[in-house]
Amino acid sequence: DFENVLDISKGTGSLPFMAAVVIDRDGDGRDEAFLGGGRDQADGLFAYNDNARAFINVAAFAGIEKPKGDATMGGGAIDLDGDALPELFVARESGVWLYR
Repeated sequence: DFENVLDISKGTGSLPFMAAVVIDRDGDGRDEAFLGGGRDQADGLFAYNDNARAFINVAAFAGIEKPKGDATMGGGAIDLDGDALPELFVARESGVWLYR
């Protein structure tokens, strides 16, 4: 699960989250929200579930993982291949990652 943890006092220099992207990743006409976690914090991709009446973290299902100790710094959504579905790109300390 996504946990918002402020760890500046630990001297890591990482904020709780620094990236937020709204994206319709699965093309169902309903947006998901990507939140990038700080150092040693998981990223989250949240979809609203009508039955549960809650947001569900679907990052693992969508294949969104990041290296241990990495911090997410930013992100965006763009349709790079022209298939009418946006790709998610994520800027991390380790580089730029693309999720299709």
